[in-house]
Amino acid sequence: MKEKKEIWFPIALSDLEKEALNTLKSSMPKTPQPLDSELLEKVDKKVNILLKNNVDIIVARNSLPNLSHLICGWGNFMYDGAPVIEKMEDFIFYKNNEPYIKQCDPEGDFHPWQSLAYTSMAGVNFNEVKVKNYSLKDLAFNSVWINKNKGEELGHLLFAFANNYSVEDLSKIFYLNTEPHNLEQLIHRGIEAHDYGGFEVCRKFHLSEGLCAITAKVSDLEKYKPDAQRFLDGQTEMVGLIQLIFEQILNEDGDLSLLTSIRDKMVILSYFENHIYYLGHAIENACFGFLNGFEIDMVHYNLMIKTVNTANRFLYHFGLDAISFLESFLSLGHYRRASLLLLEISKHVDQNLNLDADFNINEKLKLYTVDLDAIDEKNQEESPKNEAEQHYKEYFLFSVKDYNVLPRLNEVLENEILKQSSLELKGGFEHFRRYHPNKWPRSVHFEIVQYKHDDSIGVELHIEDLAYKSLFSELEEIHKHIQANVPTLEVAIDKNWYNCGRIHMVYNKDVSTDKIIEDFIKLIAESQEKISNKIQKIAV
Repeated sequence: MKEKKEIWFPIALSDLEKEALNTLKSSMPKTPQPLDSELLEKVDKKVNILLKNNVDIIVARNSLPNLSHLICGWGNFMYDGAPVIEKMEDFIFYKNNEPYIKQCDPEGDFHPWQSLAYTSMAGVNFNEVKVKNYSLKDLAFNSVWINKNKGEELGHLLFAFANNYSVEDLSKIFYLNTEPHNLEQLIHRGIEAHDYGGFEVCRKFHLSEGLCAITAKVSDLEKYKPDAQRFLDGQTEMVGLIQLIFEQILNEDGDLSLLTSIRDKMVILSYFENHIYYLGHAIENACFGFLNGFEIDMVHYNLMIKTVNTANRFLYHFGLDAISFLESFLSLGHYRRASLLLLEISKHVDQNLNLDADFNINEKLKLYTVDLDAIDEKNQEESPKNEAEQHYKEYFLFSVKDYNVLPRLNEVLENEILKQSSLELKGGFEHFRRYHPNKWPRSVHFEIVQYKHDDSIGVELHIEDLAYKSLFSELEEIHKHIQANVPTLEVAIDKNWYNCGRIHMVYNKDVSTDKIIEDFIKLIAESQEKISNKIQKIAV
């Protein structure tokens, strides 16, 4: 390992910025300050209404990162009559007949064990809760093949491991791009990455969380707790910078050049969502660190309280009305988990920040699992349009994106022949839908897609996993068979798709949707049985 830094801080502040931050910190009271629970409750109600209005679209995306962020922010809530975690069933694969989740893969977790970390943050018991008759514990500890070899990626894994391991798991070997690592080697990689690596993975907040959790909960790794503490210290200091930005906005004599310079150094620009993203991650990290026995001093505790109160003020009066929930729910989920956990901590600490001995973190995490059926938008109060508060909106930009299905694809999806068929298409993104035949892996599927460059429609059969690359020979046979026997289908073959292969047909804007759907159904009829038979013979 490289030489460790005595103090870790992610950005270099100018003398003016240091002075402003120190002035803010010196103004913090010496005793714990109250969180504005009434305002927090109002914000939470508005956030949950937005969730209810958009949850169907998010679930329909059939994306594990999207699903796991829902669970992180709103718990293992009931959806369509079952716990939402059961939607993870689509992402279970098998290796040597053991169930697992693909890691750093489009058909699984984006970051190693991301879904498992966020499920753990929701207070879900890995031994009791099952998906497709498999415990989360088995799914997690079978998922040891990581398709990246970067220490920056290890935070979620370390957090989920720490909160759910058994003694026999301490000898588990993980494979980072096939390179074996034991648990302590992962810690070394994580510490070095936190000191010297890039910030692409959530600004290293999850790496801080994971290192705090694993060094607190695995006795043989306690020797690394000083490293985890210095990372936690530096990350929590960033809360003060967010409040410093807010102070320049709130004060009539605020220094706009200071506001701009801090935003630039934090690389958050003026987008409101970025401030909430940063704050939610920083406070989530601090709360879990505190609950794992790490030190959060009075100054930083009160800074967290003050900054959440300010953020909620902005969220309530203009922020939640201006943002796109579908664009921002990932950030809002972390912020909701963080602010509600901070509220619970504030109820159970004394004047010296000593936590009640009977504080049960898993029970507290489950308290705020949302009940979609209990959300009644009609009975919610409208936020008053406070003109003074609206003025502060001018200091932010808001990311607004239209997530409607692209027009030509929507015409295809509304086709009566498709509606009357038995085909169930999955996906909630704007430009494509998939058809997954029964017992096919997710990475092998049919797809209808609208190409954005010319609005044409593609009807395709994809292989997107090297484990199933041998299916390409079947694609070649299907391609030849269709050319010889179904001349009405103008099918092409592409061996470079995901380095595995696909066959596809393209339809310009003049082709009727009846023709497109009829050809889609013909392609399925000509190929589904052939691919199914070959899949059964592939050992993965």
